[in-house]
Amino acid sequence: MSGGASSAGGSAQVLQAPSERGPSECGLARLPRLAATLVAWGLLWLAGPGALGPDPHPWLGVLGMAVWGAAAARPGRHAFLIDWLGGGLGLAATMWWIQYVLPAGVPVTAVVTGLYVAVAGMLLRRLVKSGVALGLALPLAWVALETLRDSVHPPFGMGWLRVGHLGVEFAPFASAMATVGVVGVSFALCGAAGALAELARVWRPTLGLGSMKGAAAGAALAVGVAALGLATPLGELETGPRVLIVQPGLTQTEKQMALSTQSRFDRHLQLTAEGLRDGGPAPDLILWPETALPFALDSPGLDAAIEEGATLDPWHRESWRRLTPEQLKGIARDERASLLEGLLPQLPEGTAFLSGAEQWVVLDGELRRRNIAALWAGGERTAIGAKLNLAPGGETLYGLGDFGPLREYVLRTARYLPDFLPGKSVGLGSIGGPDPDGYTVTLTVCFDNAFVDPYLEGARAGADFHAVLSNEAWYRRSIELDQMVVFSRALAAATRRPVVRCTNSGVSAVLGADGQIQERLVRNGDDRELAGWLAADLAVPADRESATFFSRSGGALRRGATLTGPIVLLLAASRRRRSAPESTAEAA
Repeated sequence: MSGGASSAGGSAQVLQAPSERGPSECGLARLPRLAATLVAWGLLWLAGPGALGPDPHPWLGVLGMAVWGAAAARPGRHAFLIDWLGGGLGLAATMWWIQYVLPAGVPVTAVVTGLYVAVAGMLLRRLVKSGVALGLALPLAWVALETLRDSVHPPFGMGWLRVGHLGVEFAPFASAMATVGVVGVSFALCGAAGALAELARVWRPTLGLGSMKGAAAGAALAVGVAALGLATPLGELETGPRVLIVQPGLTQTEKQMALSTQSRFDRHLQLTAEGLRDGGPAPDLILWPETALPFALDSPGLDAAIEEGATLDPWHRESWRRLTPEQLKGIARDERASLLEGLLPQLPEGTAFLSGAEQWVVLDGELRRRNIAALWAGGERTAIGAKLNLAPGGETLYGLGDFGPLREYVLRTARYLPDFLPGKSVGLGSIGGPDPDGYTVTLTVCFDNAFVDPYLEGARAGADFHAVLSNEAWYRRSIELDQMVVFSRALAAATRRPVVRCTNSGVSAVLGADGQIQERLVRNGDDRELAGWLAADLAVPADRESATFFSRSGGALRRGATLTGPIVLLLAASRRRRSAPESTAEAA
């Protein structure tokens, strides 16, 4: 009987909650909760791209998650509020760049994103109390809420810089993204963190069997995903189209107000001419960044809609709404668009042109704008990709513009209203190149780069590579620029398609299908707030019809990640309730 009792006790060590560990707890478990939470978020911030250099530091992130998990797993007074505070401060610091566009967005971001962290902590405590080892409970709880935060769009969610993004710097994890995406790599890194937390939270003269099992469970997740990455071949690549990236280096003030239309256009023209002259063979595609064209493009049917009574949208000044139909047509069909008539014929034969622009469209009898990537081939506009995810504060106010005082304040300070319309589906365009059948490119703009769905959709539709046209001059030299590059690296790795980033002032780069940086625009050792051009040949998959497992199944995997933690909690709680009467009977 004593042997059986000893065995049951050893097994129960894996299932005990932190509060049941007894007085032998020390190490991370004795750190005050608030101090440990702030230390954890300090480490996570340092692990991110832009803090200690342009690249992320995944193992520093693992340490930060281990500290967070060891602290958050302990029940106690104000645990939920402390997790909310720490998470809000940490994620607001990660997204501090928001203050360049909308200072009020920083505290809103802290409150909203911090809530997800607080709920993750609550789920973690429930899992541990229900008998799930910390090494497994930490990744289950964290990834469930992190993925939910990514799935809910602003202002009620923000999937910016998840733990899995740090993994692009470790080649096996980057390779595994083709199968499990960023969400799977989040599981791996959090599993490693859970193993550390399990080992650090309890000290015994001989390491407890429960701790060993818990640590092994977390470590198995990390090792399994790394092994999956090593076993996932990149696939054969071949030389694809040649691109010429033009980065004008305009400040946000120059872009919005200071420079004339002709001056802005001429700067792009000059750099394009330099790239064509000094960049080697003629490119198959020239790229200009987001809203590089200093005029709005029209769309089919605008004149007819205006004749039928379409007006400017109600967010514009009342005086603008008194314009005649002919004046509205002049706005919607900008005469400055004739500048393109001078550019397109000068391009080398067979060279396509992709540029960011604004476009007027009609919705419910009102003229509205979209932020687009427009493609010209053979002198004709052949494709448009409208921005799918609008930048908070920069392109949308989520309906708050209906509030008069706020509308007037925004008009006075920004001189425009963020009233853009999002696109409904990803844009795809076709260009020429070494392959006689040409190449298909995913057309995306700026903030889309932080979301995986447009690129999964593009890959499923047969895109050979992805293009991101971005501004980023708002953010000067901030960590936002490095974070955007890491997002692009993860998108390339998850879809096994190269990504071409063309920005207004940095960072412009070509990311390989393996998620690594192939080429980066650098002048005098710097890669931001500068003007220049970059020419590069893309390496595209030789199997043009291939699509990664994550490209096909990413939606289901993300939904599963959100639900797995709660499901495990329900199963563990049910098992514990069933085993309780048996334990009582044995004791009797």
